[in-house]
Amino acid sequence: MPLIPPALDDRSYDDLVQDLLANIPAHTPEWTNPQPGDPGRTLVELFAWLADTILYRANLIPEKQRIAFLRLLGQTMQPAAAATGMLALSLGPSSLTPVGIVAPAKVTGPVNFETLGEIDLLPVTGQAYIKVPLTKAQRASSLQLRTGLKTLYGLKSIPTGYTTTALFANNQGDPNGIDLLNGTSDKSIWLALLASTPQNKAAALSALSGPFGQATVNIGFVPMLSVPGLYPVPQSYTGAGTPAEVDATWQMTLDGSPNFATMKIFSDTTQGLTQPGIVQLQVPNGKIGAPANNVLQDPKAGVGPPTGVGLKPPRIDDTSIASRLAGSVYAARLATSSV
Repeated sequence: MPLIPPALDDRSYDDLVQDLLANIPAHTPEWTNPQPGDPGRTLVELFAWLADTILYRANLIPEKQRIAFLRLLGQTMQPAAAATGMLALSLGPSSLTPVGIVAPAKVTGPVNFETLGEIDLLPVTGQAYIKVPLTKAQRASSLQLRTGLKTLYGLKSIPTGYTTTALFANNQGDPNGIDLLNGTSDKSIWLALLASTPQNKAAALSALSGPFGQATVNIGFVPMLSVPGLYPVPQSYTGAGTPAEVDATWQMTLDGSPNFATMKIFSDTTQGLTQPGIVQLQVPNGKIGAPANNVLQDPKAGVGPPTGVGLKPPRIDDTSIASRLAGSVYAARLATSSV
């Protein structure tokens, strides 16, 4: 929000004319009809116009003083720059063929934009999930079930369990942010790649595998808060250094396997997840897919250690979503407490 200096005199041209007309009875009582077109009324309007121009110049004094003080502090006015922002582009629900867009591509709308980088439009949509640990009440109510799972799978201890939670259900996020270190069981964000329909899942997998070369996935990132812990020790007493990058690993699931393939980062305008921007990832080589989501197919679907080999995406119990699951991307070991 810009700082607007106060006006020294906020009277307008009409106000000045009315002030002059109101003083006529006190100074020239014999002038009883100062209507428009009267020579005297013309002089009144002329002097009101001259006074209005003087007040305009006088009201510039606070703005000039503010600019002068900022210059003394070494803060000069920034040059004009084009507006930037993040756009969400997607294929139509019936489109199954990936489309590549080369910059600068024009995006028309109420405000026209030009893309800054290459974009692959794939026939998939993304939904973010996290594994939220059970609450005290949930642990108590599920104790018998979890004890049975310990016996069934021969575990050394009773499993803790988690709740699959969508981060942006109905395009609404948590206003308080998400504590990935303490608020999740695996310190990870999972992005489920969904086809438009179960029948289109094969086409979505083919597009992810890159029939015309390795495809790319663009992930927009907007941090809700500036975390002080991201900033290292100041480089000098004149100011702090640049924000420390967040330690994150991007990986994608392979077909029918709990293993993952690391995704190469093509570009990252977020400066290591410290500011709003786009992370562009290359889909890895190999047959992309998702591990079994149904416990009838894999009794250990959705479970595994907090990190490392055996880690699996959170199980999605909503069949309308699970039936469209084409793959998963996850960002793990995020070294920050909230996003």
